[in-house]
Amino acid sequence: MAKQVDFAELKLSEKIIGAGSGGAVRKATFQDQEIAVKIFDFLEKTVKKNAEREITHLSEIDHEHVIRVIGRASDGKKDYLLMEYLEEGSLHNYLYGDDKWEYTVEQAVRWALQCAKALAYLHSLDRPIVHRDIKPQNMLLHNQHEDLKICDFGLATDMTINKTDMQGTLRYMAPEAIKHLKYTAKCDVYSFGIMLWELMTRQLPYSHLENPNSQYAILKAISSVSLVVRPTICHSVRMNVEISIPKS
Repeated sequence: MAKQVDFAELKLSEKIIGAGSGGAVRKATFQDQEIAVKIFDFLEKTVKKNAEREITHLSEIDHEHVIRVIGRASDGKKDYLLMEYLEEGSLHNYLYGDDKWEYTVEQAVRWALQCAKALAYLHSLDRPIVHRDIKPQNMLLHNQHEDLKICDFGLATDMTINKTDMQGTLRYMAPEAIKHLKYTAKCDVYSFGIMLWELMTRQLPYSHLENPNSQYAILKAISSVSLVVRPTICHSVRMNVEISIPKS
């Protein structure tokens, strides 16, 4: 379990650096170290359940491409999850932010491989963990944008029993999860595939729709064979991907 720390040692800033499943994330200082803190407000039972699940899962994980937990704290009203702070932001912000960063196909493949290694680790645990919300917003960058870590385990679950509940972000969700059918760790693999396509095209999934930000429009496109468009990747990108993937 995550180490319980004294809330008095935690110095929260007013700066909100993100929001995940169940709570906002703020920058803080703990023992002279800059950290990120996810704040869980237990006004709803669902939030408390998700918080406990996220803290439990992250406390059991030790992988170079998964966000590291430092500890947990409480002030009696809210719980706080203390995590390492990665100041370079999310992969989503890198792709679509105002800075208009450039990157190569080789870099995209490296990010994808790092994410794949983390997923392989999660899925191979004694009690396999399925993230259920793989997307660029939940990939944090560091080391001058070279390396990636998965974050936000608020929807994660172990797969001792096949699930049928619809969890995740619709744009990246596997069809079986959307249809409330039994699904396995392969739903993460599907989401990873969507994200890989996004990395290669730098396009938001379903951006071809007339109203790409409408949940209803996306759901309709997924449900209707006539509206589904198979993502295309230009020939030069496919060639570069083949060259970039390590033979080992």
